[in-house]
Amino acid sequence: MCLAPGGCEVSGREQLIRRILSTIHNNSILLRGEPGTGKTAMLLHLKERLLTGGDPATDFFPVYIELHDVPERLLFSTVAGAVFGQLAPMPANRAASFGADYGHRDLANDFRSVLRTLRKRSTGQARLVLLIDGIDELNNYAPRTAQRVRSLFMASLDGSLVMVASAVEINKHWEQEGSPWYNFFEEIEITSIGPEDTEALITRPILGVFKIKEGVADRIVELTDNKPYRVQRLCISLVNRLYEEGRRTITVADVEAVERDQNP
Repeated sequence: MCLAPGGCEVSGREQLIRRILSTIHNNSILLRGEPGTGKTAMLLHLKERLLTGGDPATDFFPVYIELHDVPERLLFSTVAGAVFGQLAPMPANRAASFGADYGHRDLANDFRSVLRTLRKRSTGQARLVLLIDGIDELNNYAPRTAQRVRSLFMASLDGSLVMVASAVEINKHWEQEGSPWYNFFEEIEITSIGPEDTEALITRPILGVFKIKEGVADRIVELTDNKPYRVQRLCISLVNRLYEEGRRTITVADVEAVERDQNP
C-alpha cells in the first residue's frame, strides 16, 4: 500500500470528485449508493473543494443540507435556513419567517436575493450549489412537492442554481417523462471505496499526531470492507483508546482490541 499522501496514483474517489466538478457546470448530479458507501463524506469533501476555488470562470458557493427525517411541511424552510446560515448574513428577524408556511415561491424569491449578493462577491459567474444529503426523503412526500423542488431550478435564475444530491434509491419513475426528475440528474453510482481511499481515510486525519505501525492499515481494510462509516467508527475508537492510555503509536494489537470491543 502507498502510505505517502500525494504519492499514490489518483484514487477512485478523487476521480469521482473530478468528474463531479466538471459536470456541475451544466448538470445536477445524483450520487446513488447503499448506506455506508460514503455519500455524506463525498458531499462534505466536495463542499471543501468548491470553497477552495480553482475555477477561473466560476465561483461556486456550496451549501450542505441534511434532509433525512425533515418533515414535508418544513422542506423549503430547512433549505432556506441552510442557505442563509451558510452563505448570506441573515436579515434581522428573518429566521422567524422560516416556518411551515414558508413555501417554494418564498424560496425562489430568496434564491434570487442570495444570488444577487453572491454575484457582487464574484469575479466570474456565481453558481449556488445545493449539496442535498438524503434526497430520497422526497419519496415520502406528495408528488407535487418534488415538482415544486424542480420548479426552483427552472425559475429565472440564469442557470446559477445546481444540485448535487445523495440517495440510496429514488423512486424509479424519475426516469419517465411524467416524473419531476426526468432528464434532470446525471446519475453516479457510489460503491465501497478502494484500498487507497481507505488508507487515506485512516492516515491523513492523524498525520503528525500518531504513528501507525506496519500492518495497521491493511488490517483495518480487512475488517471494514472499505466501508467509510466503518473505517471512521473504528479509527475514532482507536484514537480514543490511545488518548486514554497516553500513547502515540497505533499497533495491530490495538486494532484487534477495538474490533473485539465493537463486535463482542
